[in-house]
Amino acid sequence: MAIKIKNGKTAIEQLTAHAFRESWQKIYEQCPWAAPALSFDYVSIWYEVYRQRFSPILVSKEGPNGELLGVLPLAEQKDDGSLTVAGANQGEYKVWLAPPNDGSEFITKALLLVRQTYPGRTLTFMYLPPMTPLDFLGKDMVLKTFCKVRSYSRPLLILNEAALKQSLRKKSNKSRINRLRALGEINFVRLTRRAEAEPLMEEIATQCDLRQGAAHDSLPFSGDPVKRIFYITLLERTNLLHFSVLKLGDVVIAAHLGLMDRGALQIGVFTHSVTLAKHSPGKLHILYLCLLLLQEGATVIDLTPGGDEWKERFASTHDTVFSLTMYGDHRRLFVAQIGESVRIRAKFCLNLAQRLLVSLGASQARVDHVEDLVRKDLRGSIRRALMRAWLRARPDQLFKCEFSSTPTVSPTVKLSREKIADLLRFDPKKNLFCSRKEFLEDACERLARGQHCYTLIREGALIFCGWLIERAEEALESDIDSGPSIPDNSVLLIVAPMNWKRKPEDFEEACLGQMLRNARLVQGASRAFLRLHSCDFPSTRTCQDLGLERIS
Repeated sequence: MAIKIKNGKTAIEQLTAHAFRESWQKIYEQCPWAAPALSFDYVSIWYEVYRQRFSPILVSKEGPNGELLGVLPLAEQKDDGSLTVAGANQGEYKVWLAPPNDGSEFITKALLLVRQTYPGRTLTFMYLPPMTPLDFLGKDMVLKTFCKVRSYSRPLLILNEAALKQSLRKKSNKSRINRLRALGEINFVRLTRRAEAEPLMEEIATQCDLRQGAAHDSLPFSGDPVKRIFYITLLERTNLLHFSVLKLGDVVIAAHLGLMDRGALQIGVFTHSVTLAKHSPGKLHILYLCLLLLQEGATVIDLTPGGDEWKERFASTHDTVFSLTMYGDHRRLFVAQIGESVRIRAKFCLNLAQRLLVSLGASQARVDHVEDLVRKDLRGSIRRALMRAWLRARPDQLFKCEFSSTPTVSPTVKLSREKIADLLRFDPKKNLFCSRKEFLEDACERLARGQHCYTLIREGALIFCGWLIERAEEALESDIDSGPSIPDNSVLLIVAPMNWKRKPEDFEEACLGQMLRNARLVQGASRAFLRLHSCDFPSTRTCQDLGLERIS
């Protein structure tokens, strides 16, 4: 029984055949290492939603009666011709389906056929579940040469009702819940209908992008316009998506969207409100989610690999999953091997540097900063990295505005207040002061402290960002660690340095004027202090024109 490849329209026609769908579902249920992202419903919906970007490829093995004996769903990216397992970066597990006794033979022939049909293409399976057969790699010389396997630790949370209830009774968690209840009614619900889920996707997407941008310099929803359509379609047509939200009144303060099958839930899109971070809405969401899953008969939450600290805090055990990469040719294999060697040595040197800093008494924040510099600045150009280092070393300027003696400026532009989605429009290519990750990290910390955000968007890009700090406890250390102390009854304004090209006339005066007007409205405040970067020359001139006193 030969292995066949069907692509494009031929593959789409096969997906519409009812017998093919039933046969796929049967083999999915038989396969011990099957993952929800390999179910027929998931794959067919992904092909449909992402049809503008990917062309479907089906590698399959059929029996004498046309029954499916193995399937590997792939896709070819239309813009560059690269190959991916169906689902691409949606869903954690990319694997093939086959009966338990034929898993190795099927994938061996399938991969060889893929190499023959699409020469020079690299294909990665990220990740392979624990029971996936990998013994075939030692039997075929071509695959042994061009395929590389890596292992990863996977954290798992085993659901235990007694332990969960005990955790919710802890003083710290009860305090978090009570503080939230003082702000409004708390509701944890699972959503099952499009009509109730779709209106919440905008807020969930913003929370997700802000969190992922600060942690990994990634904007999953902003960078993928149809991602939310994909999730809503999954919810509407299948039982695979487990969609839950934690609400404070009518506002989503935490949410989770993950695939569920065979008594296990995979952590997928997990978000929480940054402005309420001090109340730990994400942690409370996980605890409520665990209790709901127990009621629904689930036994485990797959926290998925990745090394995130919060996953390790929740994990009760670990197992091992794998990645498999089949390189298209010797050049790509060689480049990958060199890259891996460099990464290993760089990680070793980084660990040495961090241990040295610890031995010298450096703070953990400083140690983490060294790692950030390696991960962020070395990716960009040397010129940009050096420029940012020089700009960071420059001291800030501090101006004082006495409300009683400074005239009010009538604003000519309207800034948005607390519009967090605007922060995602930051363009790192037009800003020498910081990277996108640094900007979003700083924004998340300020929002968590309770600072008020002011933004302005022009031509789809963020061109102004300012922060209003009403109380000293809301300020970051970097806001008050140098220069004169800021007295009580004062408001602190922070202006984030931005690219100032192509801004409207009198732009700085209008923006700073509106922030100063709002500062006057803070109860008990008699003055404002305005902190600017020393290289923000337009804002500096504006402060001088407004008659503000420069004190440092």
